[in-house]
Amino acid sequence: MPETNRLSDRRIVNYNRLQSDVAAMNYVIRFAKPSGALGLATIRACNRMISVANRLYKREHGMPQFRLLIEDEPLYLADLQILVTRLTAAGNTFEARYAHYKAEALRKAAEERERLLKLDADGFPSKHP
Repeated sequence: MPETNRLSDRRIVNYNRLQSDVAAMNYVIRFAKPSGALGLATIRACNRMISVANRLYKREHGMPQFRLLIEDEPLYLADLQILVTRLTAAGNTFEARYAHYKAEALRKAAEERERLLKLDADGFPSKHP
């Protein structure tokens, strides 16, 4: 298995922001179910997501690049569904490549919980193991 690159804090933050935007669009598709052409604000929001995704995935081998939407062309729900599905799939692939970050974060959180449980009520380390 090829060695994965190290992720900077900036890339992690950008990935988390992108995923929250994709989740919001996914919510709109699944529950709000807009009809007809979507507005300029939605197209611009999609273009922001696409720009972030392209910057985030440009160094990754085999990751897709996304074409910016043209503001003069109408964007229909089917187009939005395809875009959000592709962004979700790319995010899942990216997350799978860097799963060791998630495992490492879970391990650190468990260690922190254990450390906090060993504190006395006064907040100092317990004298009893």
